[in-house]
Amino acid sequence: MESPVSRLVLLVCLAAGFALALALPAAGSTTRMLSASARAAQARLIASEALSSLADKAGPSDSQWYADGVWHSKDKACWFCATGPATLAATLWRVNGRTDPRLFKKAVATFDRTIAAKRNSNGSFGEQSLPNTQFFGVELGTTYLLLGNRLGPKHRVAWRKSISGAADYLIRHGDLTWATNGNINLGNTELEWLAWAITGKQRFRNAYELSWRYTIHPSQTRWRGYGLHITREATGTKGAGLGAGYLAESGGKRPGFDPEYTMLQLSVASRAYLLSHDPRFRWLANMLWNQLSPLVKRPAWTLDARNGTRRSNLDMLTTPGMAVLATAGGRNDLLPSLDSQISTRHVHDVPAERAAELGQREHLPAATATSSASPCSRWPALPRRACDSRRRSAVRCPAATRAVSPRSSHLPACASRGTPSTPTGVIATRSTCSWTDAS
Repeated sequence: MESPVSRLVLLVCLAAGFALALALPAAGSTTRMLSASARAAQARLIASEALSSLADKAGPSDSQWYADGVWHSKDKACWFCATGPATLAATLWRVNGRTDPRLFKKAVATFDRTIAAKRNSNGSFGEQSLPNTQFFGVELGTTYLLLGNRLGPKHRVAWRKSISGAADYLIRHGDLTWATNGNINLGNTELEWLAWAITGKQRFRNAYELSWRYTIHPSQTRWRGYGLHITREATGTKGAGLGAGYLAESGGKRPGFDPEYTMLQLSVASRAYLLSHDPRFRWLANMLWNQLSPLVKRPAWTLDARNGTRRSNLDMLTTPGMAVLATAGGRNDLLPSLDSQISTRHVHDVPAERAAELGQREHLPAATATSSASPCSRWPALPRRACDSRRRSAVRCPAATRAVSPRSSHLPACASRGTPSTPTGVIATRSTCSWTDAS
């Protein structure tokens, strides 16, 4: 059965990613089909139309609308689906100059109401046997950063408590060392980063690094076949030369490549990169895009997702990953493709019967992409101790090239030109690792 909120949740992810990623200047770009301002304006239009379709009641027969903190729809089960539009509202509020109080109120009312209704005493949200806590926690944490200090002190305290409670629940519950599926482990990693950035607590930084390790290379004794699979070795340090790969997904059988869920992984990785500016997310997003790109039919912008380990479909390309890489990620080679996708407006054309299925449970990239600048300079709501801690612990890349194993405490955490190239080794080269606003 078609779920109206689920039907557009992928568009929410895509539109929000477009709105913020395309509002940034393309890194080092020279020629483009569209000017930066035209690209940004088109992205905001796409995002605004997506939000209006969710919020405005078109008539008596329309079952989908917003009122008093609730995004109404026929779908009563996927409650966390209804928080994605609130994150999109926060995104539009921010990129449009923080001037529309209606967007701000929609975001705040939605999360206040959901926290009151769904938070459990142990910090989790909703049904604890499902990944609800991670999906909702990422939405809440992202919106907290987007709204910044415009949230009052009481709201910041209450939302921080909910975010840290969700992250602590994942730690206590053992989710960070349990290979659920690639998209889930990657989302867990993002939530732990959000908790660390927002609270400044060292335990969340430790959990963030632990989750990264298990996402890329879980124990093959217990989790054989899970983790990162390299399908094309790197031949360079940029763009298409970074190689290709995917995080394994399983529908109950042997884990492997699922194009549809790899598209979700790309959405999570690209959003997390823009939130955190951690180059590991950019590296992974490049790998995932390079894996998917041969399966994308242009100019229809469809994805051949047949014969996956979990699903087998022909889908529309519903990820902001290409937009993020083309702009904030410095992939100038992707700008013509991005402008083509925007101009044809295929970002809207998710078939209803497919989008309803895609929007269920694990295939909900809660999400919003944000600026690629430093967390401390970009997000004014971060506590000073988090920013101070970040500066003290910033990795200084050595002048000489070095190899680091994914089994070690962390992959290179600096903005280097070098990037991970194989499952057994990564390359970090001389670079600047200071946290400065790059926008």
